[in-house]
Amino acid sequence: MPTTTLAFNQIMLRGIQVGSIQGLEVGKDKVVLTHLQFADDTLVFCPAPSQVLTNIRRLLDNFQRAFGLTINFKKSALLVMGRNQQWGEKNAQKLGCQLLQLPVKYLGIPLGGNPNKISSWDSVIQSVKVKLASWKVGLLSKAGRVVLIKAVLNSLPLYFMSLFKIPKGVLNKIISLQRSFYWGKGNEKKGIPLISWEIIQRPKDLGGLGVGDLQIKNASLLFK
Repeated sequence: MPTTTLAFNQIMLRGIQVGSIQGLEVGKDKVVLTHLQFADDTLVFCPAPSQVLTNIRRLLDNFQRAFGLTINFKKSALLVMGRNQQWGEKNAQKLGCQLLQLPVKYLGIPLGGNPNKISSWDSVIQSVKVKLASWKVGLLSKAGRVVLIKAVLNSLPLYFMSLFKIPKGVLNKIISLQRSFYWGKGNEKKGIPLISWEIIQRPKDLGGLGVGDLQIKNASLLFK
């Protein structure tokens, strides 16, 4: 772990110990969560009192001075829950950052949205369409199409599927796109399915092509 990351963790811990900042209690064990870090992204959690936000800003200022770093507050954002718009705007201005409204995306995942809505999966469906648009169906054999479905199209929704239960409407849409790709004749001409997609999904030793069932894969990922 980089020295700056360790130092930031210690600064946040010290802030909790002296009472200048507060974290959020999470879960039945009431674990105090102050921040999460991924690569060069940092999420800081705190209750709503304005003084806590002011202390966090002071902590960040001291951190960047101590390590000769520069935090880009213009690219940083305040996300407020349980307070009105006016309160959020006032404190965002005090912190020198922008104000965000839910839902937002973080690391490609929608936060604050309803994963049961088909619209929350639009980016997944669009990524499948973009991939399909770049492939020349008429130049691919059926075997080649199976390989692309298994290796590429089935992998695109995995990130979302590892976190959320896939809605039936989204599942049907993805399967429809895969089925059209497999049976298509090129030039956007639809082919006639000769067997059901359920059979194609089966493992090869059960008479299928081993494409796999996304719904079963989704359940397996959530059980992890």
